[in-house]
Amino acid sequence: MSQKQNEVKIDPTLQQPVVDPTIKQSVDSDVDDNALLYRPIMRPPIAVVRIQYDGEVAGETFTVRTESFRFGRTSSDAVITHDDQISGEHCELLRRRINGRWKWFLKDLDSTNGTFIRVKSARLEHNTQIAIGCFRYRFDAAPQGGISNEGAQASGEEGTKGWQIPKDSDFDQLLPGLVRQTPDGDADRYVLDKAEQTLGSLGDKCDVVLTDDRMVSSIHAQIRQNDRQQWVIEDLGSLNGTWLAIDERPLDGDTQFQIGEQRVLVKFP
Repeated sequence: MSQKQNEVKIDPTLQQPVVDPTIKQSVDSDVDDNALLYRPIMRPPIAVVRIQYDGEVAGETFTVRTESFRFGRTSSDAVITHDDQISGEHCELLRRRINGRWKWFLKDLDSTNGTFIRVKSARLEHNTQIAIGCFRYRFDAAPQGGISNEGAQASGEEGTKGWQIPKDSDFDQLLPGLVRQTPDGDADRYVLDKAEQTLGSLGDKCDVVLTDDRMVSSIHAQIRQNDRQQWVIEDLGSLNGTWLAIDERPLDGDTQFQIGEQRVLVKFP
């Protein structure tokens, strides 16, 4: 899976180099300064974690200097007590040295409700879980087809099913689909019967129409097959984002993730 998949909202004030105003800058404007901006070389890098305020980019900020930083509702480095959908120890930011270079990872700690990363695009495998708007969805690749025999009459020897005629809806199970999930289990299944389909709330512009979710953008995302016949979901600049459930994932840049209803921004200076 491609690692360059995360799309986040970044506070532009954090992207500017820090310049000491008391130091006089070069007066020769015709000469370009080709020096590299100072960065530590010998010590491990830091990360900046922001527990975002509701609906805002700003939030409570932590500087991570250790190899591990945990998020949870009770015993963690960042404790978020008021969200009971967050597990006691929910997920963990990890720093590891791989092939001589430092890498950051985000790992779910077997939480009850999962950890979701905001993505620009991501490959979908069978049973991949994504979140769009207020709902979660499971990608069903229909790897074995699987027409249901539910309700068939048994006849003859024990376990043998009587002859039956498939219904039109049975054939939908032979095609990939997006299954809406609820706390009580699977609900609606949206059939993906084309190589490229658009999701959103606008009925005349989208193939998968989600009019019952007010947090879904008019044209929210697209699911398509790439040149290798792999299924991919791509966010189309939606307001509230497209989110991918993870077990453990490398982070190659500034990343936004969600646990419970809390959104968190991780920035790597």
